[in-house]
Parts: sequence; structure tokens; C-alpha cells
Amino acid sequence: MTVVILASAIKPLQSLRYRGWFLLFILLILSAIRLVVSAVLSLNVFVFIMDIIFGAIGLAIAAYLLFQIRGRFGVAVHRPVRHIATTKK
Repeated sequence: MTVVILASAIKPLQSLRYRGWFLLFILLILSAIRLVVSAVLSLNVFVFIMDIIFGAIGLAIAAYLLFQIRGRFGVAVHRPVRHIATTKK
């Protein structure tokens, strides 16, 4: 499933479209789910703790990098709106 999503994200990523970034975000979510499921199914407390700790570190780094490049993919970044006060004389 990961390969299919990555393959479908190539063209949008090359053209810097939001869809490509969103597909990478979906892969990040799927990786988090896979991490939790594999840690639970390990049935070993030590392996569970190590998988969760190192997996969380890896996911945090991936999420940080993904959100750092978010603005390059056509996403409207929230910026505060400055209101100019106009007065009539």
C-alpha cells in the first residue's frame, strides 16, 4: 500500500501541488498506525517500549521535515490580517 501511495505522489510532488504533500502526510499517519500495531503485536515489553520510543522519534523528525516544506506545495499559510483603520472626514 505504501508503494502505491508513493508512486501516485510522484507527479504531484514534482509539480509542487498540495496533493503530493497530502499523500506524504497520509503516509506519515499510516506509518504511525503501523508502528503502534507492530509494537503491540511484538508481545515483548522491552521490544514494545523500544519500538514506541524510537518510532516516535523517527515520526517526530519526519513530521517536522514534512511540515517545514508544507509552504512550498500551494498551501495557504495562515498570516495575521492587518486592518487599516479608515476614518471619514
